[in-house]
Amino acid sequence: MKKFLFVLAIILFLVGTTLILTGFGVIKIISSPHRLRYEIGGALADLVSVIGLILIIVKDPKTKLGQMAAFTNLAKLDEKIYKRIKLFFIVLLEGLIVIAAFVSIRLIPRATIAITITLIIYLILGFSYYGWGTMLCILLKIEKKSTDNLTSPIWLGWAFTLFLFQILHFIIPITAYIVIPVFLLGIAISIPRLIVAYKSISKRPVPLISIRIILSRMLITVICIFLVVITAWIALRSMLPPSVYDTYLYHFNAIRWINTYPIIPGLGNLHRRLAFNQSFFVYVAALNFFPFFNFGWSLANSFLLLVLIVQIFNSLRSAISQPSLLTKHPFHYAPDLFLVPVIAYLTLTSDGLSSPTPDLASILLQLVIFLELMHGLAEWLDGQRNQDNRAFIIIILSATAITVKLSNLAFSLVMMGIVLVYVWKTFRSQIRGVVRIVLPAIILLLVWGINGFILSGAPLYPSTIGYLPVDWAVPRSAVVNEANWVYSWARQPDASPGSVLGNWDWLRPWFLRMSHQIINVVYPLEVFITFFAFAIILGTLFYFKKRTLPRLLEYMIFIPPLLGLLYWFLTAPDPRFAIAILWLLPICSSLVLLSLLQRTICKPYFILALIIVFAITNRFFITNIPTLYPAFSQISLSGWLPIQNLPLTVGQTQSGLVVYEPVDGDQCGDSPLPCTPELNPKLRLRNPGNIASGFTVSP
Repeated sequence: MKKFLFVLAIILFLVGTTLILTGFGVIKIISSPHRLRYEIGGALADLVSVIGLILIIVKDPKTKLGQMAAFTNLAKLDEKIYKRIKLFFIVLLEGLIVIAAFVSIRLIPRATIAITITLIIYLILGFSYYGWGTMLCILLKIEKKSTDNLTSPIWLGWAFTLFLFQILHFIIPITAYIVIPVFLLGIAISIPRLIVAYKSISKRPVPLISIRIILSRMLITVICIFLVVITAWIALRSMLPPSVYDTYLYHFNAIRWINTYPIIPGLGNLHRRLAFNQSFFVYVAALNFFPFFNFGWSLANSFLLLVLIVQIFNSLRSAISQPSLLTKHPFHYAPDLFLVPVIAYLTLTSDGLSSPTPDLASILLQLVIFLELMHGLAEWLDGQRNQDNRAFIIIILSATAITVKLSNLAFSLVMMGIVLVYVWKTFRSQIRGVVRIVLPAIILLLVWGINGFILSGAPLYPSTIGYLPVDWAVPRSAVVNEANWVYSWARQPDASPGSVLGNWDWLRPWFLRMSHQIINVVYPLEVFITFFAFAIILGTLFYFKKRTLPRLLEYMIFIPPLLGLLYWFLTAPDPRFAIAILWLLPICSSLVLLSLLQRTICKPYFILALIIVFAITNRFFITNIPTLYPAFSQISLSGWLPIQNLPLTVGQTQSGLVVYEPVDGDQCGDSPLPCTPELNPKLRLRNPGNIASGFTVSP
């Protein structure tokens, strides 16, 4: 009888999974014009899933059904039942994989191969980055704590391999023959660590059964199902053709240069935008597995987004599993919770998933750094003074964010400054401790600066800081002109720098444009100002009443986004350069307000306050997500769709150098090399006939 109930429970769970895939899955939700199927499918899936779990747990006298139903004390779960439940969840996940494979083959045969390859590469990247990240921590003796997120080594490994590929690119192009050994070595490093982790989990003592454990198991199952579905959907969405304008302007060309040649001295002389020293393109070039794959533009941002999603859900799962959740500092759980609607909105609206744009990567990196800071501060306030691992992650990712896009400079420098304060406070007389946390970030930035110097003669192009007039350098006047165009275009598009810079006439039309950016600018600033003022008032009142003292450390979280916003306004105030900062400001004010309320009101009222603050902070994201229902259908059911082919013509410089040019506009697309939208007649090779020698401009 027990075996029959066990089999019946598995069948019911698989039926529930099927309903999820057909009622909420990416295929059926596309074909249905209404949400009725989704609602019915989701409800039935929940019902049969609960019934199946209850049958397997409850229909055994050893589990003391009466006590469980009455929510009374725990009952011991013997090893036999524990193994049964463990087997059940393994069978469930295996059945989910089988059903997902069947649905994909049956309904989207043309995308099956593409999505299978994509998911395999996701796994390869995850294991490889995990291996490199753990190895880096071991070499530098950075202790990993049990509270650290599963994805922390993945982020470190990603930053390390990006740094490694930049070094290799000094002497060789980034091809599959270089990339595959690096990734395989990372996987080899990760295998022993994963085996140790598996053995430690399998040797855990048999748990006591309770309603909380049941709900925790159910939550893990639901999260696994959700992650499988969302991973498949993101993979299909990332296969759409790139739609970002700058991708065809210079992104594809920069990636092709990295795949084809070692770093080219004076490449900025050919195409000014190719002098932008953005390490993100090295990452995309590595994922091209050139010359065999060439779809790195589809994998790059989608993988980073998935890692962030896993990080948030893992943090929330760990927080929810703690019985004393609401007695802990809000920084433990609220940052991840408040970012869920933001990530959902970003996933549905961003065109960066299918484009190799560093803008989306910058947003994701800033959010990850922010989460690491929040969790580190929460543990510090709880008395856990050893935050070496989080400090190392923050400073490495902050340095990497600068190399990805220079617009991250202020935000990242402030985050690095916070780490330096921690290092100074913790290792005042221990030089070794300072070196192992700070020195890797310095080396990373140094390598990136050398890379920029080779491309243009200016390490911080388009800034002239550190500019040297070497023979391959972009002329100083051209560097200044490029910087002026960047600054003026962000303030007033389609206007010349001479009419924009040097005065404040651009401010009024810029302000009018920003007033129409409701979700990205207006509402975040309104919520930030309101909650920040409220937090200041409450903190002042509580200080004078001596009911509770405001913790100045909590207010420190405003410094990175505020200084980042100031830097953005004074340089290139285009919203796409500060989306993450603008979204983080209201979240920061909400977190500080909640930390004040937690210490002053009772638990039931705090729960109500948490719900209200969450709803207000994310109201526009929550209310706009249902209106984005058509975005669910914006995926590719035919694998990787072809990118746009742009017509080109052939030009020639005075030195006889043959260069491709776009027939119309300024976009080269994924053209043959070399290509430029503005051919300089004085352009020539440093060594005639050798493109790898670099470009220069005749006097």
